[in-house]
Amino acid sequence: AGFDSVPSDIGTMLAIKHHKQKHGAPPSQIRTYVTSMRGARFQGGTVDTLAHELAEPIRPVKPSSIRSATKTKIDWTHGTRPWQTVSLKGKKRYLSPFIMAGANCPIVRRSNGLLNYHDGLVYSEAMALPSLKFAVQNFAVLGLGTSLLKMGMLDFLRKRGMVPETGAGPTLKQARRASYEYVIVATGDDGSRSETTWRGNGDPSAIATTIFLVETALGLLAKRGSSEGGVLTPAAALGEDLWARLENAKWDAADEAPAVTVEHS
Repeated sequence: AGFDSVPSDIGTMLAIKHHKQKHGAPPSQIRTYVTSMRGARFQGGTVDTLAHELAEPIRPVKPSSIRSATKTKIDWTHGTRPWQTVSLKGKKRYLSPFIMAGANCPIVRRSNGLLNYHDGLVYSEAMALPSLKFAVQNFAVLGLGTSLLKMGMLDFLRKRGMVPETGAGPTLKQARRASYEYVIVATGDDGSRSETTWRGNGDPSAIATTIFLVETALGLLAKRGSSEGGVLTPAAALGEDLWARLENAKWDAADEAPAVTVEHS
């Protein structure tokens, strides 16, 4: 219920709802593109988590273990080649892997299994960057960084100041200046298309995650005893109730803009 995977999970829920209202039927495909990570910085704890996951990967849950007739296909290949392009808001964008896709995609898959968006829904996530140069750079950094972490060279990277120490991260000033954006493209079997843009104010790992966790906790507290529990997702556990909280959530009461805004087209 942090930056992984509230924007992906609640964003997909909102995108599917909008597509159904606009076109009369749910989409058969959702492509989530991360178009901006302005000023975003890694936290030391995030790096520790990535290093641990690479060293001792969690055994993935088989889709068949989700007891539902609604199936989802995760397209892991979409965005893995920098020369792939997509048109978003009339602009050409170059695709590159998104580091959080491995955490986000299974969450959306489970939400589909629990909420029955569409049987056979195809889902994917990727970075959509403004130039081929940026796409190749992101691809190279992810590849090199992953290889070094797999080789157990976290201390080597930290001694050279390439990644933050455990417990370190952006200052509050830096975190407040950061922002991010997702564009979620929904398409139907009949060729129908819609876009949902999720914009976040504040650093994803500091500001956004803190707000998402607190609002999720308050939402669960408000619903205590009103429904069954289980291994749920943000969309399945709270859905529209969580979005109603996020729509009005701010880091500081004096802030002019909320932490998250969503636009549909």
